[in-house]
Amino acid sequence: MDPRAREVILKLVAEQKLSPKNGAFLLGELTANGDSKATDNEIAIIGIAGKFPQSNHLDKLWHNLSHSVNLVSTFPSKRRKDIDPYLYEVSNLDEFYGYGGYLDEIDKFDADFFRITPKEARAMDPIQRLFLETSWECIENAGYGGTIYGTKTGVFVGNDHTFGQTYKHLMGEDDPLTLVGSYAGILSSRVSYVLNLRGPSLVIDTACSSGLVAVHTACQSLVNNECDMAIAGGIYLRVFPVNVSSMQSIESSTRIVRSFDNNADGTVWGEGVGAILLKPLKKALQDGDYIHATIKGSAVNNDGASNGITAPNASSQQELLLNAWKSAKIHPETLSYVEAHGTGTVLGDPVELRGLSSAFRKFTQRRQFCGIGSIKTNMGHLVSASGIASLLKVVMALKHKQIPATLHFTRPNQYISFEESPVYITDQHQDWKRGDTPRRAGISSFGFSGTNCHLVLEEAPHRAVAEQADYHGPWIFTVSAKTKQAFDALLQQYCDFFEKNQSLRLADVCYTTAVGRSHYNYRLSCIVNRLEDLHNKLCQAMEKDPTTLTSFGIYYGHHSDRVKGEKHAILQTKANSITQTFKTLPTEMLQEICQLYVEGADIDWALLYCDQSASRLPLPVYPLERTRYWFDRHSKANAFSEMSLKHKEMDRQEPQEQSTWPEVVLTGRVEGESYTKIERILGQVWGELLELEEIQIDGHFLEVGGNSLLAIKMEVELEKHNIELSHILIAEYPTIRELADYLSQEGMVEI
Repeated sequence: MDPRAREVILKLVAEQKLSPKNGAFLLGELTANGDSKATDNEIAIIGIAGKFPQSNHLDKLWHNLSHSVNLVSTFPSKRRKDIDPYLYEVSNLDEFYGYGGYLDEIDKFDADFFRITPKEARAMDPIQRLFLETSWECIENAGYGGTIYGTKTGVFVGNDHTFGQTYKHLMGEDDPLTLVGSYAGILSSRVSYVLNLRGPSLVIDTACSSGLVAVHTACQSLVNNECDMAIAGGIYLRVFPVNVSSMQSIESSTRIVRSFDNNADGTVWGEGVGAILLKPLKKALQDGDYIHATIKGSAVNNDGASNGITAPNASSQQELLLNAWKSAKIHPETLSYVEAHGTGTVLGDPVELRGLSSAFRKFTQRRQFCGIGSIKTNMGHLVSASGIASLLKVVMALKHKQIPATLHFTRPNQYISFEESPVYITDQHQDWKRGDTPRRAGISSFGFSGTNCHLVLEEAPHRAVAEQADYHGPWIFTVSAKTKQAFDALLQQYCDFFEKNQSLRLADVCYTTAVGRSHYNYRLSCIVNRLEDLHNKLCQAMEKDPTTLTSFGIYYGHHSDRVKGEKHAILQTKANSITQTFKTLPTEMLQEICQLYVEGADIDWALLYCDQSASRLPLPVYPLERTRYWFDRHSKANAFSEMSLKHKEMDRQEPQEQSTWPEVVLTGRVEGESYTKIERILGQVWGELLELEEIQIDGHFLEVGGNSLLAIKMEVELEKHNIELSHILIAEYPTIRELADYLSQEGMVEI
């Protein structure tokens, strides 16, 4: 960017001859067409999230990587209690479970947050649940939690299906919810459905390269204008983590992955899930998005006819790298690190280095100028999640300007001549120094299927923000959650975060929490001028009685199922009259907005910030509640069908029990007003199907967790009460009140 142009823009903003918003836009345009030279093919990574072995979030993952922690361990004891009962014939369970990189837990899920019933949540494979939650976390990390719904956003996820639907077999139930909850192609569509995303939705299986191929496919979809944003990622779980004899030929006997080391004797398996939110770089710069890193280019190919259908092919890998570099429009000498596939196998590592070296040698004869490493030495081979794990490692390395050490490297593989090679092993944690070009890295992921993928990443461009000309408030900060438990947890997260992050722009912080987050039943708002003031008020909110917070300039409110009807209309009218007629609101009007907000009004926060230069920031994400949803091992016909379990026949002989679901409590009428007979019948049927003990009679069937399959089941259940009702009518009358009124008017039941 021409510094004179930047100076002129800042001066115009300071003199109020140019709005901060337009100034920020011009600065972004100059950046996009200047230093970064963003092309139509470059993609910005604007949101990141993931869960990996002993790393329940990415900050923990970076801590483990930067401290060279080996995350391979025995199978977690709290997960064994769900598997041990099926291994009654095994004499030594400790040897039966393989060592690996395991997630701490896979049975927890926040079903209520996603409006999924407990019954359906239990029927969902943990793969669906975990990817849905991780996708949401990456959306919130990007600051789009409040605006993603209904957008043209694609979903692309890699998953390896080699060992089948283990969770479904463990359940042993043949039920529509179980079918949907375990159906392979629904993994991505579950996210699209819950968030009403209208872009392409694809599940990709190329074995080990699935996760990175999903990212490549998402980038191509963005370039082709098939979607405006894209969620991309990968996942792999080992619900039943036993030693698989068919894979022992490539497994390490020492339970250690030694990538490129002479003592390497195989790999170790692991679990993980990761997701990123993508947007074209030019658009991300224009929109003021926080950019974690950029994808300069990528390529995918296949080994074709090689020494064997699963054998790696050095010439194919060389061609892949050349195509990726061409796509990225870079000279390979500008790469300073490559995150290798690096499985630690006797055959795979030398082949990978041969392909990489051959590709470099077409451009340079320099020796050992580019570092190489593999995250598999930390956590094992995550199969379809391995590519997204590698990508997230590189993204965080670019942000921290440090390269984590590759573990367990003592002596180079005898078939690899590193002295003559363009690369060296990053066996020590090191600073990532910048040369004449931005920091750049390559990421390789090679599939057992023969399908290979390589991405080229570059550090994020400098954020162009009109800092000196920024309007300094006051600003409204908001906090919102669906439950009191989540609300308190989110307050604590914010307090801890702002204590450690003191240099953020307050306008960006408040803009992100207002526009970049959804707004729920529990709400807090406050007017702040400085980040220190915000931190102090959040701490007060945690310590004080909620009824006394107003005296400290903090507004708090809670309402069930949002405020509806006439009261909501009144609140909305007041809120709209304020937000639509302001330029710079006086403090008393800001106070009124705060009060209306906590009472349940839907504030048009984007309108409040329309003339400001605020941008999105990666702030703490919603603390999803950890509720266990797992099948009941002792329920009828619940058996692991692939093993001859002794209790299987016993379970089949047990008589079917009558429903013992408690009487459902209805809410929604004025106190003292009774509910009709048909409302009580509908409420009880809905409650049993959705496994809810309390239902609001104005609650929408789909919003409380219903779906088309449950609508059909409700039709069957209502027949037992002599009520003939087509499930199609539930879409037309989606609440208990509306459906009861319809049935009564049609004379189909007694009132």
